[in-house]
Amino acid sequence: MFDLKFRSDSIASYIGHAGSAGSALLFTLVITKFFGVSIFGSITVLTALSRILSNLITIRTNEAVVAFYVRGENNNELSVSKFAILAGVVIDVTIGCALSLLVYFKADLIAVSLLKSASEVSQVRLYAVIFFILFIRGTPLGYLQANEKIKSISFLNLFENIAKVLVAAIFVLYSKKLDLHRAILTVVLPAALVSLSAFGILIVNFAVKLRSVRIDLTRHMLWDYFGFSAKTFLSTTLKAGNQNIDTLVLGYLSQPHTVGIYGVLRQFLSPLPFISTPLTIIIYPKFVKSILEGKKKRNQASG
Repeated sequence: MFDLKFRSDSIASYIGHAGSAGSALLFTLVITKFFGVSIFGSITVLTALSRILSNLITIRTNEAVVAFYVRGENNNELSVSKFAILAGVVIDVTIGCALSLLVYFKADLIAVSLLKSASEVSQVRLYAVIFFILFIRGTPLGYLQANEKIKSISFLNLFENIAKVLVAAIFVLYSKKLDLHRAILTVVLPAALVSLSAFGILIVNFAVKLRSVRIDLTRHMLWDYFGFSAKTFLSTTLKAGNQNIDTLVLGYLSQPHTVGIYGVLRQFLSPLPFISTPLTIIIYPKFVKSILEGKKKRNQASG
């Protein structure tokens, strides 16, 4: 399992993650210095809201894609692989649209309760599109992970964070007004570009490898897929309350400026994901393959 490719992917993943973390800190400094701490606080509380809502309703299609795509590849059942991708895309698009519409139509409530300004309704509606943008990348990233394209995932994450800094810098240099609208665009535009790129990679590979594969739906396949999805949904929902709820509560009880200060401090005091996240991305598909190969050997031995 821990071969040369694993070491290469680990190095690339940690370098990419370090670059992303550094770019994120630089983005924070640019926004707080030139746009203002209050605007950074508004971005922080909107980000917290998006993460909490996403965690409450997501079923982590990327993990389902890895589990079932790898199963199909390992057992030479490409029908299972194709079903995992198509089901993931449908679920991602459906949930992304639903959450975007929810935030869009509740923008007045969000603007008043979290941003403390009824005049920011249009900015909340602009930010609502981030749900759709982020959700549609779930299946493409799961596909890349299933095929152990770790360097591609690292590059996309790094590119998004660097692009946010560049877009913010362009606004600082060429825009006469640095407001919440432009701050939100620094988040939305790079995210959209990365999601479209990831989706494009999926479409190209899907057309080449799986377009002609026929899906043979069985009750067992559906039961397995939706059973797995129900477990990941329950797991994520139970953990949702521990993630970003502090920022959301602070946003409700205080002003964006206070949230901005808290957001800066919180970013500097959260090093643990840097240690665990890269390894999780690399090991998960290998772990799935190892289990499947073990089952296959046991079945062959018993047969």
